[in-house]
Amino acid sequence: MPTPEPLPRKLLEDFKTMTTTSKCSFSGVLEISAQRFLDSGPQGVECPDCRALRAITPRNSILRYSPYDRRKTRTPQTEPRWAQGEAGWEVISGAKK
Repeated sequence: MPTPEPLPRKLLEDFKTMTTTSKCSFSGVLEISAQRFLDSGPQGVECPDCRALRAITPRNSILRYSPYDRRKTRTPQTEPRWAQGEAGWEVISGAKK
């Protein structure tokens, strides 16, 4: 039985990157005014993609959702938090439908 040829190094490196990178595609500046965010109470923001809940702190009046590892489970969030709805970012509580 012939031995299979080894994969080219570049292809192997690309494959390793694809399998080890599990960052969520959602990150960046949030379109919420810092004052509105601080006045609302909840400091948690739910990712619209994987529903991960992250604590956010404004820096220089800018809210930024940093890159993070994608959630592996889809446990519903029930605590008050900011979530992206049809009309933009809003405070919700309970499980999102």
